[in-house]
Amino acid sequence: MKKKIILMFMVLFLSSCMAFSEGNGLKLLENPKNQFNINYGDAAMARMVMFSRYNNFRYGNLSATYYFRPIKWIWIGVNGGAIMGIENYKKRVYYADPSVKYEDFTEEKPHICWYVAPELKLSYLNGKVVTLYSSLSVGYAREKTFEPVNRYYWHVSYFSAEFSVANFIIGAELGVGYKGFANLHVGYRF
Repeated sequence: MKKKIILMFMVLFLSSCMAFSEGNGLKLLENPKNQFNINYGDAAMARMVMFSRYNNFRYGNLSATYYFRPIKWIWIGVNGGAIMGIENYKKRVYYADPSVKYEDFTEEKPHICWYVAPELKLSYLNGKVVTLYSSLSVGYAREKTFEPVNRYYWHVSYFSAEFSVANFIIGAELGVGYKGFANLHVGYRF
């Protein structure tokens, strides 16, 4: 049901953008050099890559990305964001009293991971409406849990597509890494 609603929203958004741009005679930039995206990724892959040592629930990955295009096929950028969730922390407390040997406790606390990652995007189809690309990203993350931890994480997007109308874009990435298995984004090229 959610997939159908998202798909209908994407189709309506693209068709309204196309009608708006054709009706008002908006000009597309021939080769825009900059792009800004707001991204949302699923939680399942981020949990497997980053947080597999915890029994926890993830809300997903919310991030922003800025790209600069020095030549037509290569985009260089930086991605920053946060992955948020709840961490279930289990501990056992031992007592000196022989009648009560130990007691188990479970606590829930927010688990936030902030990250910054440089990203390289190689586009192999650059159409006026459709762009197909793959990307690679490796970055630094700071996890705020019961004990703060610093780590390095990676993400590889195997297949990605963007649709652009009047320099507004909507896209999706399928990959492996901290951004999630499926990552949706909206953005603007300028």
